[in-house]
Amino acid sequence: MSTAKIAELVERATRRAKRVAAARDHGEQGKEQDVKMPRTHEKPENEGPKPARRKQPPEADSDASTVPASAEEVQNIAKQRYEAAKKDQEALTTPMNKKIKKSPSAVDDEASQPKLSRAIQSKQVLGADTEAKSQVTHPAAKSTAVKAKAAPTKPVKDETESATAPNTPQTQAIRECLRRKSTDNFHRTPGRPSPAPSTSTSTATPNSGANAAGVIAQQGTPTQQTENTQKSQQPDDAQEESSDTDEEEIARLARVAKAKREAHARYMRFSRSLTSPRTPKEVQRAGRAAAHNSPMLQVLMEQWTACGGIWSESEMFLQMRQKRKNRSYGSRRWMCLAELAAKFGSQETARQIVAAKENDSEACKNQIRPNPDLHGVDTPETRQYLVWDREGTEESVDHVTETLFRAADRDDADNDPPRGRSKTRSKKKNTAKAGKAKDKKKKKKASRSTSTSSSASSKSASSSSKISSSDGEAKKKRDKGKKVKKAKGDKKRKQRKASKSKSSSKSESAEEPTETEAQKRKRLQKEEAKAEREKKQEALTKLGLAIAKGSNIDGSLQKMSPSVVTAIMAEVKPHISALKTSRQKLQKSVDEAKEIETIKLPVKDEKTDRIAVETFPILHPHRVLAYIMTEVGVEFSSAEVAEYWRHSREFGEGWATSSQASSQHLPVGLHGDCARMASQNTFQKVFALSINLVLFRPASIRHSRFVIFTCPRHKLVKNRTLNVLMNRVLWSLEAAFDGINPVGPMPGRSSLLKHDADRAGVPLTPSHTQFALTEIRGDWEFHRDLWWTTASWNGNLTCFRCPCVAKGPEPLLYWNYGDSSEWKHQEFGTEQFIARRLRTRNLCPLIKLRRFHPSILRWCTMHTLNLGLMFTANGGSLILLAEELQYFGPGTFGDQIDRAYQHFTSFCRSRKIQHSQPPFTRKMVKKKSGENLFTAKAYNGRVILMWLTHCLLDSEQHNPDHEILVLTCAAMSSLAKFMALMEENPRHLTASAAQSMHDAGFRFLNFYKILCLEYIRCLRIYVWMHWPTESTQDLPIHLWMRTA
Repeated sequence: MSTAKIAELVERATRRAKRVAAARDHGEQGKEQDVKMPRTHEKPENEGPKPARRKQPPEADSDASTVPASAEEVQNIAKQRYEAAKKDQEALTTPMNKKIKKSPSAVDDEASQPKLSRAIQSKQVLGADTEAKSQVTHPAAKSTAVKAKAAPTKPVKDETESATAPNTPQTQAIRECLRRKSTDNFHRTPGRPSPAPSTSTSTATPNSGANAAGVIAQQGTPTQQTENTQKSQQPDDAQEESSDTDEEEIARLARVAKAKREAHARYMRFSRSLTSPRTPKEVQRAGRAAAHNSPMLQVLMEQWTACGGIWSESEMFLQMRQKRKNRSYGSRRWMCLAELAAKFGSQETARQIVAAKENDSEACKNQIRPNPDLHGVDTPETRQYLVWDREGTEESVDHVTETLFRAADRDDADNDPPRGRSKTRSKKKNTAKAGKAKDKKKKKKASRSTSTSSSASSKSASSSSKISSSDGEAKKKRDKGKKVKKAKGDKKRKQRKASKSKSSSKSESAEEPTETEAQKRKRLQKEEAKAEREKKQEALTKLGLAIAKGSNIDGSLQKMSPSVVTAIMAEVKPHISALKTSRQKLQKSVDEAKEIETIKLPVKDEKTDRIAVETFPILHPHRVLAYIMTEVGVEFSSAEVAEYWRHSREFGEGWATSSQASSQHLPVGLHGDCARMASQNTFQKVFALSINLVLFRPASIRHSRFVIFTCPRHKLVKNRTLNVLMNRVLWSLEAAFDGINPVGPMPGRSSLLKHDADRAGVPLTPSHTQFALTEIRGDWEFHRDLWWTTASWNGNLTCFRCPCVAKGPEPLLYWNYGDSSEWKHQEFGTEQFIARRLRTRNLCPLIKLRRFHPSILRWCTMHTLNLGLMFTANGGSLILLAEELQYFGPGTFGDQIDRAYQHFTSFCRSRKIQHSQPPFTRKMVKKKSGENLFTAKAYNGRVILMWLTHCLLDSEQHNPDHEILVLTCAAMSSLAKFMALMEENPRHLTASAAQSMHDAGFRFLNFYKILCLEYIRCLRIYVWMHWPTESTQDLPIHLWMRTA
């Protein structure tokens, strides 16, 4: 600290002391009350520095003991205050300054000390005893509301040094400050006498590490100070008891504070739960409704505590649930064409509605009719159409009554005093509370103000009391007026009720004599019928109780009147017959449920990736076939069955010529496929095995498939799982071949089960129908999982029925089907199939069928054509029309396929072709791998093929020289012709029909190969091609062109 700064501080303190001394000499006592009282700055030593406050001038007082102070000491005080201010400034700029709470004892000590400036309270100036721990204070000094702060550490000097200090103006100023009154005297009422100074010793709990301040008696003599100091230095039992009592009180206050903190934290958690997004909406709504209602909040708090903070489990949530009902209503009306045009305001709109109904087969049956008023006349102008006239929606919300809130309101009403005094008392309590709050605020203001302000506050308090009394009188008047109005309203209500009762009695008396004899008889008949019904109901109830107890009801029936018994029997008989019918149906369903068998299969364990054994339900094929023939009643003519076998054997089908079946064995097919099933969170692929009767062709093909087994696809272990399954299926099919129930035990068991033993050797049908397996159909995946062959669609050996290959000698290439092809004439027999395509172990049990032949294995045409070649052909054709020919207009590919879908729907509508194709998207055609495959469902793909063929033929008329377009038209026309011939011809093809289908199919394959070569030449290998790109590197194009 510089010398100039010290000199400036000393000079300033000197001028301040001179002004105080001059004011005292001239007797200006009024200024003593205008000077503001300084605040103390004592705080515990362990508390960090706080920002410095604005310095206040010292205040003068009278009748204080003199404490001399030298100029050197004042200079040291100024230096220390500057250092303290500097530390406070550094504390303000220090981040994350932790605040240390004061102990209760420190707060009590500081509250009981006189509020002096920091420099005056220093031990260096006051010369207080450093070892003194007791303080003698005025009792009123403890009522101050100013919090003290701890002073910085200062060196303590001896009393002898301060006693020998010279008498200077600075020391006089300090003595004036030491003789000031207690802060409690400034806000006392002038007429009230000040309490006498206390001579008792007050012992305060010492603070660890805190600087003890000097003890100053407010209005005592030096002799009393000395006696009090001596008494405080003598330890006695009373002092220790006081210390123990203080410690217990501190502990109790700490427990109370902890309990309050916990209660506050619990309430804050409760209030946050009312607005949490995880809270049910009903509870959130209740919280908003109870925001300013203490009883409702209390009910919510109780419910929240009872449910442990989980609102969804609370009783109130169950009672506050909301039930919402939506009801749509509308009406339809029969209108003719003119009325439709008048309704919609457009003749074109009316014609479109009519066209839409005429093009829909269902709408033609139900929504179009001739005019009923014009018999025999049915013209487009008079024909009526059922159209939607108007509609609407009603929404009703049923709220469960918040019974808990109402209960809380009722409880409050019950606890309230009588109605006449409740409002006034509550208002008086509120005014009293408001008055107390005002008094507390005024006391705080008075404790921080001077004596002048205290007198002003007393005046304001008296005025406020007058105002509150006037307010109370006004409220009383208002309450009295409300009571008068209420009494008048009650009186009027009573009068209205009396008048209504008089009018109702008059009307009743007037109506009584107007009843006629006929009305009286009718009323009496109704009463008698009602009494009869009640008797019958009572009798039925008694009979039901007697039957439930198992007692005899003959005695009860004899006691009843004949009319009642007759009525009871007439009502009970229909119920008895219905009960018998229900019982028979129930027994039948139970018996059918018993037919479901189980089978244990080796499957893949999802957790350990090892093989485990699980049990699955299965329906035996022979039981399903017996149910279809006997219960369902499916019938086949013997001529139809005989023609099936004759035709197959005449054209040399291997499975037919080698089979031991007679001409009356019903042909049965076995079909396997995987389906993609949607579960709750993901999709799952499920394997399904079904059987069908080959000659049974219902309108919907799905009604001819009967599923006998299902299993998740990912659980299959190579062909091990299906081998165990097929072993059971083979056992059942062998019994069906003989037309009887199995005689021997099923595989894996030593004997038949009880119900199988009861039916052993019994014919499956009354006509002794026999069944023979003639087809095992499925896609490549099913045949691979079933047979586990060495051939695969993506391997070099591409077929399990012939020796064709993907790479190898030219005569064996699978796409070489010309005159030089050899694989067409080398179809495998049973021995070659087992030797060249099956593995040496884990053979499929189906090869043990009677006279098994590989030709029984069939590829599913839906998978090979509709979900195979058709994807490639449709994708290449759409790319050609949209991108190269701009057939659907210019723009991006997304815009083009949008217009293409509109064209497709209009094409189907004009030809009355039904489909379920959703709107076209880019992902349906252009795949991530770069291939152009128009993926769709099997039937929708067939319809898209017809539409694309129509578009290509239309475009060829305008572009006859486009080479790619001409080739694409020829390929698509050939494929469409092949599909049409396959759908038109019956199962048994003639030679000419078979040749036509052969020519159309091979013509499509020739153009397919040519288009592949053309796009390869244009470096667009993913158009009209669906294979891996590496196979095109070794492609003998010259050979392909020669074969094409």
